[in-house]
Amino acid sequence: MRNNNKRLNKLAAIINAGDFRENNTKGGELAFYIFDYDPEHECIVDEFVCDFVRKNDYQGAEIRPIVFDLYQLLLDRLLQNSIF
Repeated sequence: MRNNNKRLNKLAAIINAGDFRENNTKGGELAFYIFDYDPEHECIVDEFVCDFVRKNDYQGAEIRPIVFDLYQLLLDRLLQNSIF
């Protein structure tokens, strides 16, 4: 758990860094970050994400985070196509 907290703090620093916010890339790629974690740490990561979004989701914010729940998107697609 301690390692995840360190990684989450590092993630916040990466997202708040100028290069990430300003999308300074050589190839014009979109700035995004995928964070992997063990399932038993879901609550910790979810709490961090909700807190980060809450702090940065306001009109005029330098960055406006968008969270994609890939698991939910996959389930929705499976249900939509009657696969699951």
